[in-house]
Amino acid sequence: MPRHNWKSAVPLALLVVLAFPVAALSVGFERAFHRDGQTFLVWGEDESITGEKYRVYRYTSPPDAGNLDPAKVVHDVAPGSSHALQERRQQFYEPLITNFLVDDIRDGGEELEDNQGLLVWTPKEEASAWYVITVVEGDGSERPPSGPGAIAGPIGETADPPRPIQIASIPAGEGNGAGRAWLQYMDLDSWNPTAYSYFDQDRRPVGYAFIYTVIDPMGYDGTTPHPLLVLFHGANDRATLRDEIAWNVFSLTVDDPVSCFWFGWSATHDYVADGPVPQTGPIVNYMEQQVLRAIHDVMGDPYYNIDTEQVLTSGYSMGGTASIAMAHRHGHMLAASYGAQPVTNPLVNNQPGPACPVLDPLVDNMFTHFFGNRNDQLPIEVRSPWLGADGPEMASHLEIYNGTPTWGWFDFPTLLSGPMGDFDHPLIMLDHGKLDCVVSWDNQPLPYYAALEAARIPFTAATQPIIHIWGGFAGVSPAFGPQAGSPSGDPDCEFVLFHCPSIRRDMSIPAFTDNSGNPTPPISQDGTNHFHRNILWSQPWMGDPFTGNVVDVEEGWQVTLHAVAPEAGMEAESLIVDVTPRRLQHFTPEPGEVLVYTMSPPGISDDRKSTGTLTVPAGGVFTIPAVPVTPGGTTVSIFRDSMTDVGKSWTLY
Repeated sequence: MPRHNWKSAVPLALLVVLAFPVAALSVGFERAFHRDGQTFLVWGEDESITGEKYRVYRYTSPPDAGNLDPAKVVHDVAPGSSHALQERRQQFYEPLITNFLVDDIRDGGEELEDNQGLLVWTPKEEASAWYVITVVEGDGSERPPSGPGAIAGPIGETADPPRPIQIASIPAGEGNGAGRAWLQYMDLDSWNPTAYSYFDQDRRPVGYAFIYTVIDPMGYDGTTPHPLLVLFHGANDRATLRDEIAWNVFSLTVDDPVSCFWFGWSATHDYVADGPVPQTGPIVNYMEQQVLRAIHDVMGDPYYNIDTEQVLTSGYSMGGTASIAMAHRHGHMLAASYGAQPVTNPLVNNQPGPACPVLDPLVDNMFTHFFGNRNDQLPIEVRSPWLGADGPEMASHLEIYNGTPTWGWFDFPTLLSGPMGDFDHPLIMLDHGKLDCVVSWDNQPLPYYAALEAARIPFTAATQPIIHIWGGFAGVSPAFGPQAGSPSGDPDCEFVLFHCPSIRRDMSIPAFTDNSGNPTPPISQDGTNHFHRNILWSQPWMGDPFTGNVVDVEEGWQVTLHAVAPEAGMEAESLIVDVTPRRLQHFTPEPGEVLVYTMSPPGISDDRKSTGTLTVPAGGVFTIPAVPVTPGGTTVSIFRDSMTDVGKSWTLY
């Protein structure tokens, strides 16, 4: 029995045969079958003509081949629809495939031929269906269906969740585990397939299939759960196979071949016929749907033993923008996100300043290309990917933003002042270049950092005197894995961001504001500046019972903070900072409750603790003010005022 749940298959021998005495060569289905919520139709193209289209009709009762109903057309397909254009354009590694597949390689699947046509249809309900194929010639005339296989059916269809097809196996190397490449066809019924093909010289609108790879951790044997890292590449780049660092994570790399900032494009603009700049909207999150589909499918595959509490994102430039966008829009799924030189507000990226008197137009050009001119204010529309009739609505929480102007959809400082600021967020880590005039240093990073603080979102950042180039993981939190020189440094775990990640979604984390050790604007273009990278907070890898983990129980919350040097060669200095508990798991006081907090060096006797009180405001997010943090550490505890004799009859640690 094949691996897939085969619902119905119609081999060539069972296809309905219609014969019409026409001179032109006939075109008919060579394969027509339904599997896992999708119907796959393959035909041989007529190579005797050029400029034609292949028109596919769908019926839920036997069709009248002599009187076809225009309302039953599901798609007009250009020649070359079997060609995997995004892989054929690959410049950064050997293409995984040249043409698409309709069968998993584990079931003996092979690539389609160059002269085969392909359409994958995603029905929304259970039904029996018939499909008819005709040829529309360059002059617009339509041949009647004729020849073997002109009509296929009945095919039993379902609304089951579609499943990806494995198209390649990737061998392990010195710096990467083994991997697999996957192909997923999206819901063509709600898709604009023209955007992918704009860059193809033949302008073929076939962009509703996407490819992604998953690389295993080094030495993966399936017994131990590992984090999942979603990697986003930069603009005008392509997905590459990780082969230089032996990260202890599954690496999921999705491809954005059109550089649409991992969001999407117009639902109504024809990028093939009418050019690259849309005049009409809405701008739909097509690319984001592909990313969400990939995450959903990988996490649901039993081969991948994934720690679902450790889903991470990372990227540079356009990929950095995608990484922080995921943190803001889908942070409830994530443990942490890293964004290297991300765009934080394209609306101000055309405003020169002292650091960038001449601005690079790259960001403006890219946004215009897929989102329309900034003055057109084309609206966004967020949709969830089709995951079957009973599948989760992975983006439904964002529907409140439908109608937002697309350029403003990336204005994160403004968005964080509204409902998005109250969304569940992971730890966000960032770096920017102070000589960067692509993502303008003059008007992007610092307002964004201020907005993160105002929303009390956990983050760390670094700004370096570099242009728009990869600057390493300069902004990583010192809490993100052990490193040499930390209070409990682990020499077996290098300080590499994704070598030994420790941050978890099911673990409370502190957000810092008003850090006296942060730089004060205006900031010089010289040297590296650090934001909240001078605080190491309780982690599971810290063995000291007073610093070993954040305590988050029904009775209260506790964290131990250490002042640390943000980079090698610097001295750790004491500081004062406001601390906001975020992602509370068990300690969830109600607005209006009075809380008591204490602050002291770790393990200090009760009578030497400084004490204060606060009232939980509306919304339930509370902040412990003016916490003194020393290199030796400060333990902060907070609990309900109703707990009497605190510290003598009860402590958190």
